[in-house]
Amino acid sequence: MRPLLTLLTFFLSLGQITAQYRDNTPASGFVRPNGLVHILDIELAGAYAYAGGSGGLWIVEITSKSRPRLRGTYTPKRSAGTRGSAQIYGLAVNGSVLYACERTNGVEIIDISDPVIPAPTALYRKDSTHSYEHVLQNGSLLYLAAHENGVETVDITNPSQFVHVTHTQTTNAFALARSGNHLFVADGAGGLSVLDISQPNTPVKIAQASTTGMAIDVELNGTHAYVAVGSKGLDVFDISQPNAPQKIANYHTDGFTNHLKIANDRAYLANWETTEIVNISTPQHPQLIATQHAFERAMAIAVDNNTFYVGDWATFRIFDYEDGTVPDINTDPLAISFGSVPIGQEQKLTMQIENLGQEPLSITNISAVGSGFSVPPQSFVVAPGENQAVEITYQPAVTRRTTGFVSIKSDDPDEPEKIIPLTGGDRTIGIGDTPPDFALQDIQGNTYSLKDLTDQGTTIVLAMFASW
Repeated sequence: MRPLLTLLTFFLSLGQITAQYRDNTPASGFVRPNGLVHILDIELAGAYAYAGGSGGLWIVEITSKSRPRLRGTYTPKRSAGTRGSAQIYGLAVNGSVLYACERTNGVEIIDISDPVIPAPTALYRKDSTHSYEHVLQNGSLLYLAAHENGVETVDITNPSQFVHVTHTQTTNAFALARSGNHLFVADGAGGLSVLDISQPNTPVKIAQASTTGMAIDVELNGTHAYVAVGSKGLDVFDISQPNAPQKIANYHTDGFTNHLKIANDRAYLANWETTEIVNISTPQHPQLIATQHAFERAMAIAVDNNTFYVGDWATFRIFDYEDGTVPDINTDPLAISFGSVPIGQEQKLTMQIENLGQEPLSITNISAVGSGFSVPPQSFVVAPGENQAVEITYQPAVTRRTTGFVSIKSDDPDEPEKIIPLTGGDRTIGIGDTPPDFALQDIQGNTYSLKDLTDQGTTIVLAMFASW
């Protein structure tokens, strides 16, 4: 059975409540009142979703999934000696308390007994050398993923004055998950680390297992750990013996898996370019169930039953998962830039129309809108798992930047019209241009040349919008 991933009509985005597809976007006067533009984590608590990122906290009422409402915002406090705006990188909810990890700013403890009016109660930071990515509560203790400082243990018995207890050295702690007396750490280049917390105040590292890529998130499901490993996708570990975790599978994605959640024997992966649902009922053989492509960057995800919530860079999206044997359209790329083309000349670029579903996909019409853009009108059928190339031409009549789009109409029940944005006249590198060569060094000290990698046919993902 191939699923149909259906966006539930509306989402919150860049100043509007709008719809997934351009053909049914309603006019709306909703204005986002703060500058949250980089959603890095989402936590669900009853009728509300808490989204954290650059600029602070976004509180969204999700009682009606078809009409989520932005009900409140919160801008974090600043610790003494820190500068700039605080960014929330990790969230955790325990009853009426919300913990917000703000990296070098510390960990903020927020009272959400009134869900839409967050009330800060404390801000903890050991010192300026500590940076916090993730938090996990265990009774009167907090365990904090503190990057190169490992896992920090903090006593929260007195809610107004937290006390540093100890830290347990690991390689580069990004995220934490707990099962009984064991704490599992997504430990960056150190892979998957395991701490014994049978003595909660004094965790002891008892195991470390290599991962396929840098471990940046971890979730548990029974006797298995699932680790997000960036460009290498998802690693699966058998943790039935916590002191000797065994890697039993790697699930490859085409993007960068930086966040995941587990629900109902499914792994939900935020992969920048896509959100993927993976069947993990047989952990040794993860199988793709469905793909939903991001509009910008899928950076965070939360799940409740068959509904999943995606932090798509500056947009809070809500999707439902529904089983169904249907066609499922996708294009590669999702947007096309022609760069700068002289007047009187033309540039042709190829777009692939893919069918990710289990039924044949019927393309009924393709057309281009915008000055200088054209595509031959055509119709065809794409078999399940196959793709069809379509050539798009740009022949500018002016030197200025121009925009347009390609409209693809099909029998995909979720996406009957797919819109591909087009840009011409950009003074930048366009698709198909040869990039200038350069070299970079990874954290192990290995040097890589862009030209050497492209000559080898290696797929390369360059993230130049931020530093981590």
